[in-house]
Formats: sequence, structure tokens, C-alpha cells
Amino acid sequence: MRLSENKPDMQFTYAEAERFKGISLHHLGKIAEATLAQEEALEYYEQMGDKQRAAWVLVELGNSYLANGNYPAALNAYNRLSTRCDRKAISPHKQMYSIAWDTVSSPG
Repeated sequence: MRLSENKPDMQFTYAEAERFKGISLHHLGKIAEATLAQEEALEYYEQMGDKQRAAWVLVELGNSYLANGNYPAALNAYNRLSTRCDRKAISPHKQMYSIAWDTVSSPG
């Protein structure tokens, strides 16, 4: 990952690596580390204008915040998903977004 981090032609590769690092760390229960990787991936995707992958990361980031009990941050991530990405970009995640929204809106 270090080889691709500061090379403009390798931004996509770096963003993908950070995204999958975040997913893996989340599944290992290392939520704080996962969140950092997901935030980094999101930043790169947004810089590249990749709305679809940014939408995927926002769902994953929201899920990490949710797993950590940080409901306001989870809600913020899901709201960003709703307002920043066009409907085409988020359509594969619409059901996941709805489930997550329901969970955040009425925890407990």
C-alpha cells in the first residue's frame, strides 16, 4: 500500500486497498482501525469523483460507527450517503441503507 499512496496514477489502487483493509479490520472487530481506513478510502474516492465506490464506503463507514455504538456518526454517514450520491450510485445499497437507517433511528 505504501508504494501506491503518493502516486497520482495509483490512487484507485490505494483507495481500494484502504477500503478492503477497513472491511477486514471491521470483521476482525478492530472498529477504530477500520474506521480510519474507511475514512481514508472515502477521501480518495471523493477526490477521484467515484460516486459509486464512495457510496459503498459510506455504508461500510456507517456500519463501523454503528458497531462501535457511535449512533450520531453512523447517522451522519448514512445521511451523507443519501445527500451526496446520486440514486444510481447507491441503488445496490438501498436495502442495506434502509436497514441501517431503521437501526440508527430507533436504537434499543
